[in-house]
Amino acid sequence: MNIRVSNDEAGYGKLARWIAGKSRLVCMELTGVYVFGLSIAAVYDKSNYGIYKGVFTGSSGNIVINIKADGSATATLIIDGQEYVFASSGTIKKDSDSQVIFTNQIGSFVFSVKADGSSPSFSAITIAGHSQAGIAVIKETSEHVVHCYEGKAYYNNEEGATFNFVVTDNKIEGLVKSHSDRPHMITGTFVNNAIDCMIDDGVNFKGTISGNTATGTWKDVNPQSDEFGIQGTWSATKKM
Repeated sequence: MNIRVSNDEAGYGKLARWIAGKSRLVCMELTGVYVFGLSIAAVYDKSNYGIYKGVFTGSSGNIVINIKADGSATATLIIDGQEYVFASSGTIKKDSDSQVIFTNQIGSFVFSVKADGSSPSFSAITIAGHSQAGIAVIKETSEHVVHCYEGKAYYNNEEGATFNFVVTDNKIEGLVKSHSDRPHMITGTFVNNAIDCMIDDGVNFKGTISGNTATGTWKDVNPQSDEFGIQGTWSATKKM
């Protein structure tokens, strides 16, 4: 459920007073309720229930998973601009470790998450036409909005890999995937608008975000790598 609000000051004042008086009821009954882009369902901040946003590689895309207050769940996956809605079966128990199977006519995947909403992960990803696909998400909370970026990494000014990531608060997570390779996980920091992250085979990505665009450089810093020392650039655009 979305609350749509006019931009006028009077409308905002009425909404603020309504939330102040009804926030307990709203938080108990709803999930994924947003006011000016921020979730007000703070009761789910430390729960497996709530909103998870992320990115897809295999081609390129983004995903939103919504585990709702009634225990049902949906996943909306956008690949190359095409939207696919995945359904789940059964009821998900609140505040418990969960494993959810999502299915759609184009494929399926398993989403796992801890009782407090931490450590979201994916397995058994099978999407038609997208071999060795990968998905990475971060949970959105009442205090921290998650933003998703899709981009490319370049070597000698030629496209080398898909570089998709999500940022929130002070961290960044995501995936890097070349055409024939498996997806590599990205983890790192996002502090003072600066990105500093590493993928699992020892390549360091650094950069900054300006508006809806992120740019930077990458370098192989693994001395055991056959490609140690090579470097290039990357760029990405915010999708949500």
